Amino acid sequence: MRIQGYSYSDCISMIGSKESKRLSPNTVIEKSVGVVVVRLFNNPIVVMYGDTIAIDHCGKMTKTTKMRINQFLRANLPKYSLFAKKGTWYLHNRKDDTTVVFDGYASLK
Repeated sequence: MRIQGYSYSDCISMIGSKESKRLSPNTVIEKSVGVVVVRLFNNPIVVMYGDTIAIDHCGKMTKTTKMRINQFLRANLPKYSLFAKKGTWYLHNRKDDTTVVFDGYASLK
């Protein structure tokens, strides 16, 4: 199932007065004070707070994990994207055209 990515403010609006909202059978967004967490199979793969997004594959280097992280990056920090090549994940910054090995966690602005 393909879901679109949502910005921090979109997530807050969608959740409303609840604590969480299911986006798909395996993906949930949750909110608490100033933080939105995107969980894939209960793993926190995206955490949005202020102007910062933390991404983490939580040891699950799957196409679905990469796709979900990229969906929320596109909606919030479109200059970044993840891609894989020969089993290694990379984080690309389109703005300055740099690519680094993604070791599983990054905090981005």
